[in-house]
Amino acid sequence: MIQINVRPDQGRASSTISKLFVIYVKAAVPAAADTGTMWQIISSAPFDRDLELAVIDEDGPHALVFPCRRILNGWMNAATKERLDIHPTHWRQWAGDGAG
Repeated sequence: MIQINVRPDQGRASSTISKLFVIYVKAAVPAAADTGTMWQIISSAPFDRDLELAVIDEDGPHALVFPCRRILNGWMNAATKERLDIHPTHWRQWAGDGAG
């Protein structure tokens, strides 16, 4: 499980003690660091392969259930080639069928 700490008053002066909000993201812990299953920061995502993406939406953080590819100015569904309007936070190698 990955813990992400978020301060809702970050950047604002406050005379009261700020509350620390914690978001937990469920993620499988790989057996070894070289398995390719560790989540990577999104800015390091490659353009030439199928990826599993993590996003945060109105339901909270989760991984997309289909492979995606990075393209110029965004992302596409690797299976359908449809452009996606998403803002992922992390990536890892797609482990499903047809991994590129």
